Amino acid sequence: LKEEIDALTANGTRISAVLGTHPYHTLYFAEFHDAYPATAERQYFGTPRHLRQHPGIEWASPIMCVFDRWPELEMMIPEGGEFDNPLPEGSNHLINVIVLHKPSKTVFNDDCLLYVDRGNMQPVLRMVSRVASLFSRLLQPGIRFHPSLMGPGLYHTGEAPLQFQRSMERLLEWDFENLCTAHNGNCIGTAKEEFRRLLASSAEMFAKMSRDYAAGRAPELPPDTEWSDTKCGDCG
Repeated sequence: LKEEIDALTANGTRISAVLGTHPYHTLYFAEFHDAYPATAERQYFGTPRHLRQHPGIEWASPIMCVFDRWPELEMMIPEGGEFDNPLPEGSNHLINVIVLHKPSKTVFNDDCLLYVDRGNMQPVLRMVSRVASLFSRLLQPGIRFHPSLMGPGLYHTGEAPLQFQRSMERLLEWDFENLCTAHNGNCIGTAKEEFRRLLASSAEMFAKMSRDYAAGRAPELPPDTEWSDTKCGDCG
């Protein structure tokens, strides 16, 4: 992998910034920083948890401070859930930075959104025993929300699901065609329309979650449901 990165970046000299967008995607940072150390010309930006987990990296600032730094990028953090210190660590992986790369019309997102590709199911299959009650929905091809949406991902208040829904609706204001995700595939060419359909089909779900949480009813999945497996990936 390093050889490929070196070929694309002239041995790292073309890397001007490293952006950490997901609080729980941290395990690769130390090794990547060893290969491409932070310098005045190559700055590192991360979530608050990145900065706490890796104090040895010379972080330039939290990523939230540079949302307007690059004209070719647009970034946002969905509302309705915890971003600074999401807990429990093994399951609350919903809220993270969503990034639009304008020239390629590509949205990059680690966990909040996923794209189910039946030809690349191993990352999803690892979660079978943990998400049995939602697995049939998760297996449906296309763009889906991360399963922790139905557990600890949102604050359990009546307003939180509606805040998250409004944040997702704002993505439709972006000009994008592609979605690049961590789990388990990429949607090329039709991402915006597929995402529009996901939002439309999820409207009643958000309304029900709002009613349930306002009434003090528990989420569909218990907060301690495990999604992350640090032995199999970089979600630590």
